[in-house]
Amino acid sequence: YAAQSQKVRQSGVRAGSWFGGVMALSTLLAGLLLMALSWLGTQELLAGQLTLGQLISFFGYAVFLVRPLQLFFEAAQKWTHSLIAARKTIGVLEQEPVWQEQAEPKSWANGQVVDEASGFVAEPGELTIIVSAVPDDSAALADRIGRYLPAVNNPVSVIPEETELKGKAARNAKAEHYAKRKAQAAEDERVASERWGVSIAGTDLSELNLDDVRAHVLVSDTSSQVFAGTLQELIDPLNTHTREQAEWALKTASSSDVWEALPEGWQGRIDERGRGLSGGQRQRLVLARALLADPEILVLVEPTSAVDAHTEARIAQRLPAHRYDETTIITTVSPIWLQHADRVVLLEDGKATAMGKHAELMATNP
Repeated sequence: YAAQSQKVRQSGVRAGSWFGGVMALSTLLAGLLLMALSWLGTQELLAGQLTLGQLISFFGYAVFLVRPLQLFFEAAQKWTHSLIAARKTIGVLEQEPVWQEQAEPKSWANGQVVDEASGFVAEPGELTIIVSAVPDDSAALADRIGRYLPAVNNPVSVIPEETELKGKAARNAKAEHYAKRKAQAAEDERVASERWGVSIAGTDLSELNLDDVRAHVLVSDTSSQVFAGTLQELIDPLNTHTREQAEWALKTASSSDVWEALPEGWQGRIDERGRGLSGGQRQRLVLARALLADPEILVLVEPTSAVDAHTEARIAQRLPAHRYDETTIITTVSPIWLQHADRVVLLEDGKATAMGKHAELMATNP
């Protein structure tokens, strides 16, 4: 992090220096143009070739030429910015989806959730909590249940990073970057095309259309985003629920205070990424949005890690009733949640080593 932050700072200083130099050159050339035209006009006036009125008109024309000159330099700056933005846009849009539709997909059926890699099992209609000393293990399990590609430790960026290399070395570095990008895409496609290893009601997720999986299984993790818009658009982005349902979701997530704090209520504006909200408020709104979606299988990754213990206790008490008779899977190590679970699954080294009620495991499993 220290090395990367210093690299960003140095890049900012270098870019700022170039920008300042270009703007200074623009001002200098414009000033020199005015000086040259003023001197030339004065000489013509003294020689009797121009009248005083003509000199003033000539000078006004010279002042008019300054703006087009400055626009030329500004256009060069805009062109540079647009090239960088275009590279990023092209890098994103040229990515091909790795998921392929099944020729003869099976129909969706809700039921028992089984992960072969870990041995994890979640019964339908129960609140199952995954406990792991390594958060990455439980997060990886949540991704598998939602049929998301596994996280990569060192993902290849969409566009090559800026380096100090020049000429052939720079071209070779860029070619190497795109080769790594291509290899990563090929690996993602291979993983997506194979048997997934997570089944619901006995059907492997790879045998279902991805749209069916997304419609019935919702994974809400700590990276879920809050977009700019009204509170109503945040909680119910598809506008498919009643206000009573939305208020129930807000109450379950103990986030009614956000609605009450906004002067316009439901039409109150939320800034991009939830700026202006505390970490706990943002997390509770994301939880309310997930609850309102009401999927058949809801997977929550550390849903209350940013809230205080009293608020967490209220949410843990209300959520089982809100999700009654629906499958809910939560990853957390909070004892407040564990006492409300129908089933607790302990992960060790990515494997489920114990399952049962929290009280039973406390008495029988050290």
